[in-house]
Amino acid sequence: MFIYVKNKCNPSPEYVLLPEVGDASDSVRIPHLDAPAVLVPKTVEELHQRRSSKYWRERSRSERKFARDVAGLKFDIISQPDQLQKWLPKVHRLFLQRWKGEFTTSEWNTGAGFQPYSDAMLSLAPEGNASLAVLYRTDSDELLSFGYCLEQNRIRYLYQHASTTDPAYRKYGFGTILMAYLMRDTVSSGRYDLFDFMVGDLQYKIEWATHIQRTWRVIRKEDFNTEFEYRKAFLSAWTISFVRSKPILRSAIKFVAKFSPLRK
Repeated sequence: MFIYVKNKCNPSPEYVLLPEVGDASDSVRIPHLDAPAVLVPKTVEELHQRRSSKYWRERSRSERKFARDVAGLKFDIISQPDQLQKWLPKVHRLFLQRWKGEFTTSEWNTGAGFQPYSDAMLSLAPEGNASLAVLYRTDSDELLSFGYCLEQNRIRYLYQHASTTDPAYRKYGFGTILMAYLMRDTVSSGRYDLFDFMVGDLQYKIEWATHIQRTWRVIRKEDFNTEFEYRKAFLSAWTISFVRSKPILRSAIKFVAKFSPLRK
């Protein structure tokens, strides 16, 4: 459910950050994707030094320009159940808007697929193990960008992130603004030693990262009824790993899938 993050909603992760030590006959571990991460600095001043002064100026300029042109912007970290009930449907709608017409394997593609993640947020957030980062218009509460975060053991994980694709808003860079606020909150809270962007090599992750973690998919023999099913799962996982390591193949498959008649 949450890739390699283990919690009560994902008690047996299918992926791990490092190969677990164990009997090779009981499971296999296949390289998956890299996961950029940030060692959290002690102060906001140190954080600002991680990026250029131009980066911070442009972010502030975009925010001021939006306030002049349209409305004010507000950033919040949401963890209270009543507020989560308000924002989670907006998060799902924004995710669907972001991926409309594009290929994604995310379960969030449907209402039924998103529901377990909505339930998980409502369960984990009151315990301090999850939160929603939201950026929205102050005049209408229109959601412009969000970060679905998991939190435990002094680590904040960014599980899902999306921003509006409305052409009228593109010039403001709401994703950049949200990330700047989220990183500042991560530092100023004093609760985290690591910010984990989780899997993927998107540019905004690489620009912030201080190091890269390798993830592995674990296929356990005990999860299958027969040796054939176990070996079939291994072959499937290995094939996926191979394709993901080849950008040209990955792009070709996404292109074909985009026009597949089976795609909903």
